[in-house]
This record gives sequence, structure tokens and C-alpha cells, in this order.
Amino acid sequence: MENPVLAQALELILAITLGIVIGLIYDFCRIIRICMPSGTIYYAACDFVFWIVVIPVFFLFNLMFLNGNLRAYVFVGAFAGAICYFSSVSYIVLFFARKIIRYIKQKHKKFKEHFSNGKEETKEE
Repeated sequence: MENPVLAQALELILAITLGIVIGLIYDFCRIIRICMPSGTIYYAACDFVFWIVVIPVFFLFNLMFLNGNLRAYVFVGAFAGAICYFSSVSYIVLFFARKIIRYIKQKHKKFKEHFSNGKEETKEE
């Protein structure tokens, strides 16, 4: 027979990992928000997509590892994993994502300026 305390400790570690994954999913949504123009409709759509992804992930996690049983320590573990992710790795991910997005936007702007200037010159001739 399996040691129930050891099994619960493993489930807690998996729940913390799930919280980290949920944090990564949320940061992905935040990166999409950075790319889009500001507006409540875009933010609401990102939040909706986030929950549409996270709820099935959490449900499947419960089915696969907990046989469908809801345990309070799993919710606490997932929350703790998300807190750990947001207070450490998230800053680094968003820092580099913003730099990359800013670089791409600058190159896109120069690209558009280059081709729009070329079109104006041909019209004036």
C-alpha cells in the first residue's frame, strides 16, 4: 500500500508546478496585451482566453493526478506556485518580452516609413 502522506506531498509539488505553468500562461496573455492597442475589449478577450485555457488544464490535472477529487492543499499549492512565479521569473520574462516587442515595433515602423516614402516619390514624378 502506498504512503498517503508521500502521495499528498507529491500532489502538492505537482500543484505548485501547475501554478507555475498557470503563471506562464498568464504572462503569455500579458505579452499579447502589450502587442495589442489598449482597450477593455482586448483585455476582456485575453482574460476570457486565459480562463478558457486554465479551467480545463486544472480540471485535467485533478482527473489525472487526484482521480477527480478536489483537495484544498492542491488549490493552495497552485496559488503558491503562481505567487512564486510572479515574484521571480515573471519579471525577467516580461522584461525581455517588452524589449523584443519594442525592437520589432521599431523595425516595423522603419520598414513602413521606408516603403511609404518610396511610394510618395513615385507619385510626385
